[in-house]
Amino acid sequence: MAYEHRPDTGSVFKNERATTPQHPGYTGSALIGGVEYRVSIWVKNADDPNRKTFLSMKFEAADEWKKQYSKTVSVAPAAAVDDEIPF
Repeated sequence: MAYEHRPDTGSVFKNERATTPQHPGYTGSALIGGVEYRVSIWVKNADDPNRKTFLSMKFEAADEWKKQYSKTVSVAPAAAVDDEIPF
């Protein structure tokens, strides 16, 4: 059974597959208002020298995220079956 969040909670984990600064440093999910969200977090450096770093977050509804990022696999139709036996 997959882990299910309690209402209005979430969790994120270090993104071990991030290879560029555009990839989030942390990813996870949250259940907010009964809707499941994908959470992406980037650690950024502030332009203001008084603020060193901050977190930038993005929330996407999980069903929309799945539609956007799921790979479409097309399956070729099966070859027509010839019911006649050649012997």
